[in-house]
Amino acid sequence: MNRQAMVSRLFSLAAVAATGALYFFSTGLTGIRPLVWIAPVPVLFLSMRSSRRDTVAIAFCAYILGELNLVGSMAAAASIGVVIGSLLIPALAFAVIVVAFRDAIVHLRHPLAFLAFPVGWTAYEFILASVSSHGSAGSIAYTQSDFLPLIQIASLAGIQGITFVVTLVPAGIVAALNVRSRREFLLTLSVVLAVAFGTLVYGWNQLAAPASEQSVRVGLVSSNSASVNQPISVLSDARPGNSHRFYPAAGDWFAWVNLVFLLILVAAVSKRLMRHRTHIAR
Repeated sequence: MNRQAMVSRLFSLAAVAATGALYFFSTGLTGIRPLVWIAPVPVLFLSMRSSRRDTVAIAFCAYILGELNLVGSMAAAASIGVVIGSLLIPALAFAVIVVAFRDAIVHLRHPLAFLAFPVGWTAYEFILASVSSHGSAGSIAYTQSDFLPLIQIASLAGIQGITFVVTLVPAGIVAALNVRSRREFLLTLSVVLAVAFGTLVYGWNQLAAPASEQSVRVGLVSSNSASVNQPISVLSDARPGNSHRFYPAAGDWFAWVNLVFLLILVAAVSKRLMRHRTHIAR
Protein backbone atom coordinates (compact mmCIF):
# COMPACT_ATOMS: atom_id res chain seq x y z
CA MET A 1 0.00 0.00 0.00
CA ASN A 2 1.50 3.34 -1.05
CA ARG A 3 1.58 6.41 1.16
CA GLN A 4 -1.37 8.13 -0.52
CA ALA A 5 -3.59 5.06 -0.17
CA MET A 6 -2.59 4.70 3.47
CA VAL A 7 -3.43 8.33 4.21
CA SER A 8 -6.78 7.92 2.44
CA ARG A 9 -7.54 4.82 4.50
CA LEU A 10 -6.69 6.64 7.73
CA PHE A 11 -8.97 9.55 6.83
CA SER A 12 -11.77 7.09 6.06
CA LEU A 13 -11.36 5.33 9.41
CA ALA A 14 -11.25 8.68 11.19
CA ALA A 15 -14.49 9.81 9.50
CA VAL A 16 -16.22 6.53 10.39
CA ALA A 17 -15.07 6.80 14.00
CA ALA A 18 -15.99 10.49 14.33
CA THR A 19 -19.47 10.31 12.80
CA GLY A 20 -20.18 6.99 14.52
CA ALA A 21 -19.14 8.35 17.92
CA LEU A 22 -21.12 11.56 17.46
CA TYR A 23 -24.29 9.62 16.61
CA PHE A 24 -23.60 7.10 19.39
CA PHE A 25 -23.40 9.82 22.05
CA SER A 26 -26.24 11.98 20.72
CA THR A 27 -29.02 9.49 19.91
CA GLY A 28 -30.63 6.56 21.71
CA LEU A 29 -32.51 6.70 24.99
CA THR A 30 -30.16 9.34 26.37
CA GLY A 31 -27.40 11.40 24.87
CA ILE A 32 -25.72 14.74 24.37
CA ARG A 33 -28.38 15.95 21.97
CA PRO A 34 -26.60 18.97 20.38
CA LEU A 35 -23.97 16.60 18.93
CA VAL A 36 -26.51 15.28 16.43
CA TRP A 37 -26.33 18.63 14.62
CA ILE A 38 -22.72 17.96 13.58
CA ALA A 39 -22.66 14.14 13.57
CA PRO A 40 -22.80 13.69 9.74
CA VAL A 41 -20.17 16.36 9.02
CA PRO A 42 -17.05 14.09 8.91
CA VAL A 43 -18.67 11.58 6.53
CA LEU A 44 -20.29 14.24 4.35
CA PHE A 45 -17.02 16.13 4.11
CA LEU A 46 -15.06 13.01 3.14
CA SER A 47 -17.68 12.00 0.56
CA MET A 48 -16.61 15.01 -1.50
CA ARG A 49 -13.17 13.46 -1.83
CA SER A 50 -14.09 9.78 -2.16
CA SER A 51 -15.48 7.53 -4.86
CA ARG A 52 -19.11 6.49 -4.78
CA ARG A 53 -18.20 2.97 -3.64
CA ASP A 54 -15.97 4.22 -0.81
CA THR A 55 -18.63 6.70 0.25
CA VAL A 56 -21.21 3.92 0.61
CA ALA A 57 -18.85 1.85 2.77
CA ILE A 58 -17.80 4.80 4.95
CA ALA A 59 -21.33 6.07 5.54
CA PHE A 60 -22.77 2.61 6.20
CA CYS A 61 -20.09 1.68 8.74
CA ALA A 62 -20.32 5.06 10.48
CA TYR A 63 -24.09 4.83 10.98
CA ILE A 64 -23.93 1.23 12.14
CA LEU A 65 -21.38 2.29 14.75
CA GLY A 66 -23.64 5.13 15.87
CA GLU A 67 -26.61 2.77 16.25
CA LEU A 68 -24.85 0.39 18.63
CA ASN A 69 -26.20 2.37 21.58
CA LEU A 70 -29.65 0.92 20.81
CA VAL A 71 -28.68 -2.76 20.63
CA GLY A 72 -29.21 -3.45 24.34
CA SER A 73 -32.72 -1.95 24.53
CA MET A 74 -33.81 -3.50 21.22
CA ALA A 75 -32.44 -6.95 22.07
CA ALA A 76 -34.49 -6.95 25.28
CA ALA A 77 -37.73 -6.37 23.37
CA ALA A 78 -37.31 -7.97 19.95
CA SER A 79 -35.88 -10.97 18.13
CA ILE A 80 -32.38 -10.95 16.68
CA GLY A 81 -33.82 -10.65 13.17
CA VAL A 82 -35.73 -7.50 14.09
CA VAL A 83 -32.65 -6.05 15.78
CA ILE A 84 -30.48 -6.69 12.71
CA GLY A 85 -33.10 -5.20 10.39
CA SER A 86 -33.45 -2.16 12.66
CA LEU A 87 -29.71 -1.59 12.34
CA LEU A 88 -29.28 -2.32 8.64
CA ILE A 89 -32.20 -0.35 7.18
CA PRO A 90 -31.24 3.08 8.63
CA ALA A 91 -27.55 2.47 7.86
CA LEU A 92 -28.34 1.60 4.23
CA ALA A 93 -30.60 4.62 3.94
CA PHE A 94 -27.89 6.87 5.39
CA ALA A 95 -25.33 5.49 2.92
CA VAL A 96 -27.64 6.05 -0.06
CA ILE A 97 -28.51 9.59 1.06
CA VAL A 98 -24.85 10.51 1.61
CA VAL A 99 -24.06 9.26 -1.91
CA ALA A 100 -26.97 11.33 -3.23
CA PHE A 101 -25.54 14.36 -1.43
CA ARG A 102 -22.10 13.66 -2.94
CA ASP A 103 -23.45 13.23 -6.46
CA ALA A 104 -25.60 16.35 -6.22
CA ILE A 105 -22.66 18.48 -5.07
CA VAL A 106 -20.15 17.01 -7.53
CA HIS A 107 -22.30 16.71 -10.65
CA LEU A 108 -24.93 19.44 -10.39
CA ARG A 109 -22.48 22.09 -9.19
CA HIS A 110 -25.39 24.17 -7.90
CA PRO A 111 -25.24 26.22 -4.69
CA LEU A 112 -28.38 24.54 -3.39
CA ALA A 113 -27.30 20.98 -4.21
CA PHE A 114 -26.49 20.40 -0.53
CA LEU A 115 -30.24 20.23 0.13
CA ALA A 116 -30.03 16.65 -1.13
CA PHE A 117 -29.06 15.50 2.37
CA PRO A 118 -31.88 17.08 4.42
CA VAL A 119 -34.44 16.41 1.69
CA GLY A 120 -33.30 12.80 1.35
CA TRP A 121 -33.28 12.04 5.07
CA THR A 122 -36.63 13.76 5.65
CA ALA A 123 -38.20 11.79 2.78
CA TYR A 124 -36.71 8.54 4.10
CA GLU A 125 -38.14 9.07 7.58
CA PHE A 126 -41.55 9.92 6.15
CA ILE A 127 -41.64 6.83 3.94
CA LEU A 128 -40.46 4.60 6.79
CA ALA A 129 -43.06 6.03 9.16
CA SER A 130 -45.76 5.43 6.54
CA VAL A 131 -44.96 1.73 6.08
CA SER A 132 -43.58 0.74 9.49
CA SER A 133 -45.79 -0.57 12.28
CA HIS A 134 -43.70 1.54 14.67
CA GLY A 135 -44.58 4.78 12.91
CA SER A 136 -42.03 7.54 13.40
CA ALA A 137 -40.17 5.76 16.20
CA GLY A 138 -36.47 6.22 15.65
CA SER A 139 -36.78 9.60 13.95
CA ILE A 140 -33.83 11.86 14.57
CA ALA A 141 -36.33 14.59 15.46
CA TYR A 142 -36.93 13.00 18.87
CA THR A 143 -33.40 13.87 19.93
CA GLN A 144 -34.60 17.49 20.04
CA SER A 145 -37.59 16.91 22.34
CA ASP A 146 -36.13 19.28 24.97
CA PHE A 147 -35.34 22.05 22.47
CA LEU A 148 -38.71 23.78 22.76
CA PRO A 149 -38.15 26.68 20.30
CA LEU A 150 -37.18 24.20 17.57
CA ILE A 151 -39.95 21.65 18.01
CA GLN A 152 -42.67 24.28 17.63
CA ILE A 153 -42.13 23.99 13.87
CA ALA A 154 -43.96 20.65 14.04
CA SER A 155 -47.23 22.60 14.27
CA LEU A 156 -46.59 23.74 10.68
CA ALA A 157 -44.50 21.02 9.06
CA GLY A 158 -44.98 18.01 11.31
CA ILE A 159 -42.10 16.03 12.76
CA GLN A 160 -40.51 16.10 9.29
CA GLY A 161 -39.90 19.83 9.73
CA ILE A 162 -37.70 19.15 12.75
CA THR A 163 -35.76 16.46 10.89
CA PHE A 164 -35.21 18.79 7.96
CA VAL A 165 -33.71 21.58 10.08
CA VAL A 166 -31.49 19.20 12.08
CA THR A 167 -30.04 17.67 8.89
CA LEU A 168 -29.89 20.95 6.95
CA VAL A 169 -27.26 22.46 9.25
CA PRO A 170 -24.50 19.81 8.86
CA ALA A 171 -25.09 19.62 5.10
CA GLY A 172 -24.80 23.39 4.88
CA ILE A 173 -21.57 23.37 6.89
CA VAL A 174 -19.97 20.86 4.51
CA ALA A 175 -21.25 22.67 1.43
CA ALA A 176 -19.85 25.98 2.71
CA LEU A 177 -16.45 24.34 3.17
CA ASN A 178 -16.48 23.10 -0.43
CA VAL A 179 -17.73 26.11 -2.37
CA ARG A 180 -15.77 27.50 -5.30
CA SER A 181 -16.65 31.17 -4.90
CA ARG A 182 -17.61 33.76 -2.32
CA ARG A 183 -21.05 34.07 -3.92
CA GLU A 184 -21.78 30.37 -3.39
CA PHE A 185 -20.50 30.57 0.17
CA LEU A 186 -22.79 33.50 0.98
CA LEU A 187 -25.79 31.84 -0.68
CA THR A 188 -25.25 28.58 1.22
CA LEU A 189 -24.78 30.40 4.50
CA SER A 190 -27.84 32.57 3.86
CA VAL A 191 -30.11 29.59 3.20
CA VAL A 192 -28.96 27.72 6.32
CA LEU A 193 -29.21 30.75 8.59
CA ALA A 194 -32.56 31.82 7.16
CA VAL A 195 -34.15 28.40 7.73
CA ALA A 196 -32.58 27.81 11.15
CA PHE A 197 -33.14 31.33 12.47
CA GLY A 198 -36.63 31.56 11.00
CA THR A 199 -37.56 28.27 12.66
CA LEU A 200 -36.32 29.46 16.04
CA VAL A 201 -38.04 32.83 15.72
CA TYR A 202 -41.31 31.04 14.99
CA GLY A 203 -40.73 28.80 17.99
CA TRP A 204 -39.95 31.64 20.35
CA ASN A 205 -43.05 33.46 19.16
CA GLN A 206 -45.18 30.39 19.81
CA LEU A 207 -43.75 29.95 23.29
CA ALA A 208 -44.30 33.61 24.13
CA ALA A 209 -47.96 33.58 23.04
CA PRO A 210 -50.58 33.80 25.82
CA ALA A 211 -51.84 30.47 27.13
CA SER A 212 -55.41 31.38 26.26
CA GLU A 213 -54.60 31.84 22.58
CA GLN A 214 -56.17 29.27 20.30
CA SER A 215 -53.06 28.55 18.22
CA VAL A 216 -51.53 25.10 18.50
CA ARG A 217 -48.23 24.68 20.33
CA VAL A 218 -45.96 21.74 20.00
CA GLY A 219 -44.33 19.20 22.26
CA LEU A 220 -42.78 15.79 21.82
CA VAL A 221 -43.27 13.07 24.36
CA SER A 222 -40.92 10.09 24.52
CA SER A 223 -41.78 6.75 26.00
CA ASN A 224 -39.48 5.86 28.88
CA SER A 225 -40.55 2.25 28.83
CA ALA A 226 -37.63 -0.07 29.40
CA SER A 227 -39.07 -2.60 26.98
CA VAL A 228 -38.79 -0.61 23.77
CA ASN A 229 -37.66 2.78 22.58
CA GLN A 230 -40.74 4.00 20.74
CA PRO A 231 -41.27 7.75 21.08
CA ILE A 232 -44.80 9.05 20.61
CA SER A 233 -45.29 12.04 18.35
CA VAL A 234 -47.86 14.45 19.70
CA LEU A 235 -48.67 18.12 19.55
CA SER A 236 -49.24 19.94 22.79
CA ASP A 237 -48.84 23.21 24.60
CA ALA A 238 -45.13 22.77 25.31
CA ARG A 239 -44.53 25.81 27.46
CA PRO A 240 -43.21 25.08 30.96
CA GLY A 241 -45.95 25.14 33.57
CA ASN A 242 -48.82 24.54 31.15
CA SER A 243 -50.99 21.46 31.30
CA HIS A 244 -50.37 18.99 28.45
CA ARG A 245 -53.14 19.22 25.88
CA PHE A 246 -52.66 16.87 22.98
CA TYR A 247 -53.64 17.63 19.39
CA PRO A 248 -53.59 15.66 16.12
CA ALA A 249 -50.27 15.68 14.32
CA ALA A 250 -49.71 18.36 11.69
CA GLY A 251 -50.39 17.57 8.04
CA ASP A 252 -47.91 15.75 5.86
CA TRP A 253 -47.68 18.50 3.23
CA PHE A 254 -44.05 19.26 4.03
CA ALA A 255 -43.04 15.61 3.64
CA TRP A 256 -44.75 15.43 0.23
CA VAL A 257 -42.97 18.61 -0.87
CA ASN A 258 -39.71 16.90 0.12
CA LEU A 259 -40.60 13.83 -1.91
CA VAL A 260 -41.35 15.90 -5.00
CA PHE A 261 -38.13 17.87 -4.61
CA LEU A 262 -36.21 14.61 -4.13
CA LEU A 263 -37.61 13.19 -7.38
CA ILE A 264 -36.62 16.37 -9.24
CA LEU A 265 -33.15 16.17 -7.73
CA VAL A 266 -32.70 12.51 -8.67
CA ALA A 267 -33.85 13.24 -12.23
CA ALA A 268 -31.42 16.18 -12.53
CA VAL A 269 -28.44 14.19 -11.22
CA SER A 270 -29.30 11.18 -13.40
CA LYS A 271 -29.53 13.39 -16.48
CA ARG A 272 -26.14 14.94 -15.72
CA LEU A 273 -24.56 11.52 -15.15
CA MET A 274 -25.95 10.20 -18.44
CA ARG A 275 -24.52 13.19 -20.30
CA HIS A 276 -21.16 12.64 -18.60
CA ARG A 277 -21.08 8.95 -19.56
CA THR A 278 -22.11 9.74 -23.15
CA HIS A 279 -19.32 12.29 -23.42
CA ILE A 280 -16.77 9.75 -22.13
CA ALA A 281 -18.04 7.10 -24.56
CA ARG A 282 -17.45 9.44 -27.47
